Amino acid sequence: MKFTSEPGRTAQAKARRFVYAVLVPMLEHELGDPEGWMFGGIEEEPDKRRLAKAIKALMVEMRRRASRP
Repeated sequence: MKFTSEPGRTAQAKARRFVYAVLVPMLEHELGDPEGWMFGGIEEEPDKRRLAKAIKALMVEMRRRASRP
C-alpha cells in the first residue's frame, strides 16, 4: 500500500500531500490554457486576472502543504 502510517505522519496525511503534489501541475497547465475548464466562460479581463491570481495563490499553498516534513 502506498499510503501507510509512520511515526509522525498518518496514511491520510500522506495521501492528502500526494493529491496536492498532483494538482499543482494540473493548475499550472490550466493557467496557460485560456479556454480550459478554469477560464472557460469567463469573458471579462479583470475576472480572468482575479482567477489567475487566486490559482497562483492556491498553487503556492498546495506546494507548501505537499512538501511539509
